[in-house]
Amino acid sequence: MDSNTYSTSQPGRLGPLEAAKQTLATEDLDGLSAAVRAQRLLTWRRLLDRQEGLWLQELAAIDARGAAGADPDQAALSTARWLRIRLRLSAGAAHSAVRTARALVGGPCPRPRRRWWQGRCRWRTLGWSPTAPGAP
Repeated sequence: MDSNTYSTSQPGRLGPLEAAKQTLATEDLDGLSAAVRAQRLLTWRRLLDRQEGLWLQELAAIDARGAAGADPDQAALSTARWLRIRLRLSAGAAHSAVRTARALVGGPCPRPRRRWWQGRCRWRTLGWSPTAPGAP
């Protein structure tokens, strides 16, 4: 099965996340007030930021272990290449994800990293860029 195709079996306890996604996708929003929908949207963004932080944390761990490309049918020489193959990311997006994950895990800024993992900010607001000269 293609990795980019919906699957009902989720590895590593991700099933509840998939179920929540399905619930959100089928929820009837017509009865909600504009204020409730606006608050829902803001909360949803914070949740997405937290999810992205967790995803990058896991990506950094996989990258550090050299586990990317461990799929028997999808060998890859680098983590970025593995992301390109498995998620169909562009080269720029894949390399940016790996650089960001590495910088957030091993970078010189522990307080911003902690805020990032807690979903309290987005990496663009941390005051540094993983692609800046001298970034890890």
